[in-house]
Amino acid sequence: MPVSRGVKTGIIGTVFAGMLGVAGFGAYNIYSGLAGGDGGGSTQSVATPVDTSPPSPAEVVSTATDFLTAWASGDIAGAAELTDSVQTATAGLTAYRTQAHVTSVKLTPGTATATKVPFTVVATLDYQGIDAPWSYRSALTVARNAQGKPAVKWAPSVLEPDLTTGDTLVTGPAKTPQVDIADRDGKIMDVAKYPSLTTVFKDLRDRYAAGLKGGTAAIETYVQGSDGAEKKSLYVLRKGTNAKLKTTLDPVLQAAAEKAVSAQKDAAGVTALDTETGDILAVAFNPPYGTDHAMGDPEAPGSTFKIVTATALLNAGLTPSSPSPCHSGDNYLYGKPYTNTSPDNSNIKTFVVVSYIRSRCKG
Repeated sequence: MPVSRGVKTGIIGTVFAGMLGVAGFGAYNIYSGLAGGDGGGSTQSVATPVDTSPPSPAEVVSTATDFLTAWASGDIAGAAELTDSVQTATAGLTAYRTQAHVTSVKLTPGTATATKVPFTVVATLDYQGIDAPWSYRSALTVARNAQGKPAVKWAPSVLEPDLTTGDTLVTGPAKTPQVDIADRDGKIMDVAKYPSLTTVFKDLRDRYAAGLKGGTAAIETYVQGSDGAEKKSLYVLRKGTNAKLKTTLDPVLQAAAEKAVSAQKDAAGVTALDTETGDILAVAFNPPYGTDHAMGDPEAPGSTFKIVTATALLNAGLTPSSPSPCHSGDNYLYGKPYTNTSPDNSNIKTFVVVSYIRSRCKG
């Protein structure tokens, strides 16, 4: 039943009398707002300022401890309420149990550094009767939420440090079997012996794993991207059988190439080809985890390409005494045009020795 204005004012007045000694000015503002008037004056309600200061060390520790305790106990709602993004945290914590198949988790906080608290995770995975312990380290940060209260700053990496926005932890069959890379004779190559092949092998697996025959997928816990692709394997519950990808690499030449580039102080790269078949026999570059100077160098080949151009000139019928124009930007037979590094180089005459035959390029 609607309450008349007079009755409402009487109720509020009673409440106001009880609150006056406690809340003072704040109670007057509440009264004015509920009564629907300005009390005969111009006083307006004053909002309590939101605390935006960094949380204190005690707040950091207590908030982190409460969050980890709730998470470990299976209280997803309680843990999510202690974050600054309740809905997103709820979805992430739920997926951690249902899609990653984590049946229990023990969380041990470490020593806080400012607002960051590291912690260790000892989880139990259970996928179709396969039980396995899984341990790793993660971290969380305590900040203030929109109301100014200390809260865990939610990020997917709280669950597992490799997770980014849109990622999900999944436990189940891997998207594709693991792949062994073999040399031209079918023998498995150990990337530890050939460091330059680390990124090359990864690229080969990414390109061809899905189309290989043979091999069975392992049961893994892995990071799944928003597109449904497997981004990174984190833990193997049960090994599969590897598929095999045969390459044209020659292990003897590959070892020699690795040795040659590693001896160079500056960046270096080498690619060995079978000129009759086009097979790549070796690929090596230094440093092995930097730019691929063997096949992906952003710079033009420069003077090292003079051997190729001189050979082409000789094959075309020119002799060591024949002049050949090398105008900057020329593009013969729809190939790749190369330009001089500067106008000053346009008239330089280059001499190249190929099998003791000197071919002259006249600018």
